[in-house]
Amino acid sequence: MTAIDTTVIAQPVVPTRPRKKASQRPVKLTFDRGRNLQRIVFLIAGTLLVICSAVMWILPDPAGVVDMAHLRMMKLVASMFFLLCGVALLMRNHDETKPEVHFDARRRELRITQRNDQGRSEVVVQRSYDSFGAVHVLNDTIELMNGDGTPFLTLPVPDAEMRAELRDQFGPLCA
Repeated sequence: MTAIDTTVIAQPVVPTRPRKKASQRPVKLTFDRGRNLQRIVFLIAGTLLVICSAVMWILPDPAGVVDMAHLRMMKLVASMFFLLCGVALLMRNHDETKPEVHFDARRRELRITQRNDQGRSEVVVQRSYDSFGAVHVLNDTIELMNGDGTPFLTLPVPDAEMRAELRDQFGPLCA
């Protein structure tokens, strides 16, 4: 039988640096990986495909075509294909479907929210800062670890000011 020293467990954690209480604002991040160029290319390509699907019907028919029914059927199929592909490319990067991560300094909790079918934001995950084992704030990312050391969440944080705010919020958990 082994004895456990309970005095070590009961000691409170003291922050290594002072924490700002009321002046900290909540930090909100999305799961967007910063692919702005890719997003712009898909938006332009989708817009062009939708416009091409309509312009096909404005252009005149070629002269000398004997079977106009087949030509119009091919035009219809091609324009529907262009329209569907264009709308798919436009909806690919729709922002409302992406979850958002909220770091609340006052309540000292992390909330992940996502829009439901009615368009309302609902909380998917809600965890206290004290439930995390460690937080690693790296060059462009933040890694939240569970108490047992397994990774819970890794997020891109491109802004240095935001990384500094998160370091202050998590205090002694930051490694």
